[in-house]
Amino acid sequence: MFRHIDSFDDSFTQNDKDYNRILKELDYFTDVLPTADKKLLFKMINKVYYKYQRSILTYSESDTELMLSLVMALIVEQIKELSTFKKKKTN
Repeated sequence: MFRHIDSFDDSFTQNDKDYNRILKELDYFTDVLPTADKKLLFKMINKVYYKYQRSILTYSESDTELMLSLVMALIVEQIKELSTFKKKKTN
């Protein structure tokens, strides 16, 4: 479904300029996160970036637009996961 890349894999960040922009924008925020939280955040970002990459990059010329698109993709993915969880819980 999606290709998970370790968020600390330098070869990936060197090859994808848009993903690198995302990581750069998040540096200030992620520097103060505990390691476990940082890994979880990057795992979520990896998942939605590969799943919704075309949508994220469509109107993402500025860093602000890129981050807003990423946040929207994260929200959509979380809503889908919560919906799936609720369905499983009621069955």
